[in-house]
Amino acid sequence: MKKYIKVLVFVSLFINVFSCKKAINEGLKFEDYDSTIFKAEKQLLSNEYDSASTYFNNAYSIRKNMLAFDMNNALNLAIKVKGWNQALVWSERLVKKGVELSYFEKKIFKSFHETKEWKQFVENYDKHTKYFKEHLDNEMIDSLEILLDIDQQAYCLLPSKKIDLSNVFDKTVFLDSLLFRLIKNKGFPNEDKIGALIYNDSLISPMIKFHALYRHSYQAN
Repeated sequence: MKKYIKVLVFVSLFINVFSCKKAINEGLKFEDYDSTIFKAEKQLLSNEYDSASTYFNNAYSIRKNMLAFDMNNALNLAIKVKGWNQALVWSERLVKKGVELSYFEKKIFKSFHETKEWKQFVENYDKHTKYFKEHLDNEMIDSLEILLDIDQQAYCLLPSKKIDLSNVFDKTVFLDSLLFRLIKNKGFPNEDKIGALIYNDSLISPMIKFHALYRHSYQAN
């Protein structure tokens, strides 16, 4: 468990969180959030579990749309110290990000399954899943999938040299204009709107869905 948590923490230390242009106060909020998460991770690595838990809770107070990756770190900490009520809280929040019940079948949750909090979690699972689905922006998701498909078609041709990098970057500039328009009209595609990025029902990514669009935008300046 300790090794598992440390892997998650070290990955998150090197991840950039993308956000659209915010007002100054909003920007300061994100700085406070990142700083608080960093402190939580630092305390976690130092085995200062009570302090780490406090920082994770503070981070959620700062940013209600806390990243699923950070929530998962908080959940694993709660499981480690057998803080079942906190485990329940973080589990419910993760379901509202799109995490399915199958995710909790991993070995690390075995002891959690034996608690009354787990029973409560299962009983309310459908309610939290309904919340997630009701808050999804399916129009935004469809638009992003189209942009990503066009993006991937271009970049996947690079190894075959069937297209020049300059031409790919030109296409990225065009896709950027559409992406910016989408963000202007519907807001930034955060996890609350498009769900967390989850691999094989077992791994929550520190990256946001459709991150290739942002990465290629950066590469194309």
